[in-house]
This record gives sequence, structure tokens and C-alpha cells, in this order.
Amino acid sequence: MRNSYLRMFLRMLLIALLAVVMTACSTETATGSVSGYVVNRKAGTAIEGTTVSVVGTLLTDTTDANGFYSIDVPVGTHTLLFEQDGYATTKIEGLEVLEDTTTHYDTIQSEAFDPDLPTTPPDLTVSLSTGDTITADADNEFTFTVSATTTNPEMNMIYDTVVAGIDQMRGFSSLWNSSEPGARVLGFDGSDMDITMSAAGYGGPAALLVAVVDQNLNRTEVVTYVTINANSTGATPQVPDLSGLAVTWGDVAYSSVPFGVDEKANLSVKGLLDAVADSQLVRKDRLSAQSSLDEVITWVDLNIGYQDAEGAFYDAPDSFEIYRKLATESEFRMIGRISPEDAARYNTADVPELIAYVYRDASPSLTAGVEASYQVKAVTGNSSEVSNTFSVTPLEAFYVSADSPADGEDFVSVQPMYEMSFTNAASAIYFGITLTDFVHSGSFDNATLSGGPIPGDTPGVALPQSVFSGGVFTDTLQSYHAYTWMPNAMTSNGELDENGDLIEGTETAVSIAADFFGFLTNVDFPVDAEDGPANTFITGDGSF
Repeated sequence: MRNSYLRMFLRMLLIALLAVVMTACSTETATGSVSGYVVNRKAGTAIEGTTVSVVGTLLTDTTDANGFYSIDVPVGTHTLLFEQDGYATTKIEGLEVLEDTTTHYDTIQSEAFDPDLPTTPPDLTVSLSTGDTITADADNEFTFTVSATTTNPEMNMIYDTVVAGIDQMRGFSSLWNSSEPGARVLGFDGSDMDITMSAAGYGGPAALLVAVVDQNLNRTEVVTYVTINANSTGATPQVPDLSGLAVTWGDVAYSSVPFGVDEKANLSVKGLLDAVADSQLVRKDRLSAQSSLDEVITWVDLNIGYQDAEGAFYDAPDSFEIYRKLATESEFRMIGRISPEDAARYNTADVPELIAYVYRDASPSLTAGVEASYQVKAVTGNSSEVSNTFSVTPLEAFYVSADSPADGEDFVSVQPMYEMSFTNAASAIYFGITLTDFVHSGSFDNATLSGGPIPGDTPGVALPQSVFSGGVFTDTLQSYHAYTWMPNAMTSNGELDENGDLIEGTETAVSIAADFFGFLTNVDFPVDAEDGPANTFITGDGSF
């Protein structure tokens, strides 16, 4: 009898152990992954060497030279910390990981504004929780409450700003982004504050993202997965037409926004935080050689054509969903969703007619030389129409050198030739010079541009001088006089005909080397003043 009891006990123990093992194996298989890129600002420079850790676990990874990280994690919601000496800390709370699925999440980590200040990210509270259902009011809006604190408010306060968005993080960027609507609230001191957002175009399952930053640029982002009951106002979807332009800017010592282009878009993404973040870059010598700058930004502007054969715009759908597939990826995935109101671009305040729908992909996963393919889906309710596929390959960073007259050169001819050379030119180059007479103008206002486009394989060019002084163009400089000249240069993948003229429709990617005064670019670009080579020289006696 004793042996039978013993056998029964051992059998039950074995069954229990098998159950534990099976449970452990089952738990082990319930995993997914989270991956993304860490950069100093949207579309900005990758940050290598940042430790990414999953709070409450021993799981970590370190960002590589491209700022990329990837961690296999158990299924569920997680908090991620991004830490590195000399940098502010970024924290992401509530990030959801599903089984056998990769959650893509890019984020921004700035250098600490003051290394002696704390690098602990703020505590951020959002009144909504994952799983909540939000019902928009009659105005298609909903309201929630946020509050935030820092660990040492006497030394390091909340930086006056809270940012919120749906399905993609907004703001906190030195890059003007036409696809970044949502709420940006200035004057936030961390105490309870109501934020009202439009639900139009964002009905159904959605990720609500809220972020705050402190004075040392530590950031906390909270992700809340909700269901939004929005009032559908969209028309029957029509097939969109998709085109675009990839922009690489290899000369970004500091950034500014062309205010007045679109105040609604500007105010949603540009604020006091940008001035603080940019101030670290402003410390560089504004007239240093461009080759000393290492800041390169790359983005793609997508133009969503939504017009009939006569050019009239179709009635808008509820939303546009943006899909992208890199050459390194096997399939398209949705990278954003935007309402037509938020994507709409207008001429000016005086001429408010709709001229296009625009989405800007400023993802740090965009890489020079790697093709990116896009599709846009117009959606109303359960109906949708998909655009054509638009593919573009961002260009390498383009650089220009100001060779002659050299910086600090004396006894220069009063009829000099301005020589420049290029690195990483594509098929066409637009170029010119800015020549400034400081004595007469006292500023950078007096300038002229000439040249371009030329074939991209030209190693260097020389331009005859021209100077604008007192409203008169002159071919001869003054003797014993100081001048400063700066090259302006941009290259593109556009094709040229036998006459050297650009063939319309062939230009889908540009790379900008230097354009301090914005001659080559215009208000469609996010940065309106850039550093570049600047050579100051003194003319001779005028005998040559």
C-alpha cells in the first residue's frame, strides 16, 4: 500500500513538473520585438552607443552606428529607457508588443543641455488608459487631462511644453513638418491641463501619444492605445495620385522655420523647445567651412493628388493612410495616418484655395542610396482606394568648397573668378554665388545668383563676379576693399536634355549643400538659413 501511495505521489509530482515546464515553454514563445532608430531630432543625426533597456527586465540593446536598436520582449506593454553619458534620457511608457510582431518605434534623444543637471526623465500622467473608448463630441473633438513632474523641480523644471498626437509622435523637432498637426500647448507648468484634440480622420483603433520635456531635454512619451468613435464626414474615396521629392540637406548648423508659410502647421510644431535644442548647434562657428559640419537631415515630401481630370479636387475622404516599403523590407507597412484637414496645403492667407495634400516622412530609417516606395490609401468607413506606387531614392549629402578667392586672400583682382568644387554630385547641379560688400551694405541683403543647372559630373566651376551695390550691378570691384563670397549649391537626380535643360518630371530627389539666403530653395523647405563656406578677401590696387 505504501508503495502504491509513493508511486501515486511521484506520478502527481511528475505531472506537476511537466505542467510547469509546458507553461514555461508556452510563456517563452509568447514574444514579439520592438525596434527603431534613435536620432538627435526628426530626420536628424543617428545616435550611436545609447543603451536601450526594458524596465523591469534584464533585456537591453545598444544602438549601432545608424542609431538602430532591436529587442525581443515578452508580449504586453513595456517601458523603454534610452540612456547614454552626456545625453538627456528618453523614456517611452505603454508601448505595446504583440506576439510574433515587431513594434516599430523611433525616438529622439538630445544631448543634455547642462551635464550638471539631472538626467532623469519627467513623470507624465495621462487621464486616458489603454483600452479606453473615446467618443467625439458634436464638433468631432475629445478632451483629456495631463500632468507632469520632475524629480528635482528646483533645478530642472518642465519645459513649458506638452505635445500630443494620434498615430505618430508630433513636434519636439527642429524640422517643420506639414504632417504634424495635433495639440501643442505652451505655458504648461506640469499641473493638470486639459488638451482638446480633433478626432476627424482618426476614427477606430488609434495610438494617442503624449510627450513632455524638461529643461535638460529629458523626454517622457506615453503611448495609450484607444478606440476613437469619430463622426464620419468623408466622401466616397477616390483613387489618389502620388508623387514626391526626397530632400537631403547636408549643411545644418542650425534650423529655423519660415513663419508665414502656413501658420497653422508652424505653430503646431515650432516653439520654445526648438530654440533650446537648436542653441547647441548654434554654438558652432556660423562661417566655418562646411566640411566641418556633420549634421545631415533627410526626408521625403509626398504630394497626394486628389483631383479629377479637370483639376477640381474631389470631396475629401475621412483620412489618408500612408504606407512605405524600404528596399531592405519585404512588404509595405503603415507609417502614418492623417486627416485631409491636417494634410491640406494652401497658397496663402489671401488665396486660401486648396492646392495639394502633403505628408512629410521624416523617419530616421530613410537612408541615402536606399529606395523607399510609398502608397497612400484614401479611406472613408470600410471603403478605400489605393494610389499608385511612388518610389524614390534619397541622395547622398552634397558638399561644396569655396576654392578661390581663398579665405583671407589679399591683393585679389577687382575682376575675380569665383571657383568652387563639389563632392557627391548627382546628375544635375544648381549653383551660384552670394557676394557681399560689407562696407556699403552692412548686411547680407545685397546679393546675386547665377549659374546652373550643369551636368553633375563637372568637378568644379568658375563664375565671373557680379556684385549688387546700391541697386546697380557692376562688373568691377573696388580697389583695396573687403568682400565676402559664399557659394550656393544643390544637386538633383533630374535628367538634362541635349541643351542642358532639365527634363520636366524627372527630378524626384535633391541634395542641398549650401544655401544661406534661400536662393536655391524656397518656403517649401523647412530651413530658411544655412551655413556654408564663406571666404573674405581684399582686392588689390585695381591694376588687374
